[in-house]
Amino acid sequence: MKQFIQHNGTSCIIGLNGEEKEIERRFFSYWNHGATNGEITWISETFAYFWTTPKKLERALLNRAMIVLLVAGAERFKGKRGGFKSEAKRMAKAYYDELILERYLYIYRSEDVYNLSLMGMDEWCNDDVYETGNGLHKPIIKL
Repeated sequence: MKQFIQHNGTSCIIGLNGEEKEIERRFFSYWNHGATNGEITWISETFAYFWTTPKKLERALLNRAMIVLLVAGAERFKGKRGGFKSEAKRMAKAYYDELILERYLYIYRSEDVYNLSLMGMDEWCNDDVYETGNGLHKPIIKL
């Protein structure tokens, strides 16, 4: 399964590409760990996406890592100061690093555009802003 992320200001989109059952399992994992309380949007049988925020994503990845560590056996961390939390943060960072940065997941819907006029169209259509990355706001996700 491939996972994608697109940053859209204060929100971000997580795209899931794989078999239908894999996508459902991964989405419900994100949902159970608090990354989203919304719905998944299916584009095809093998691709879907959902909206989240950087803070919710960060918390969900950390929760997922802590559950994995607890199931694997947390006894090895007993008596060690900060060992469990630091290992969970390391795993959450690894989960985040698996997300492939993309920008094609969601551009706009026709109802998002309220008024288009010819004034300023040169600036609006300038792809150089997006090619350099200056048109994308990438929020900081601290793991």
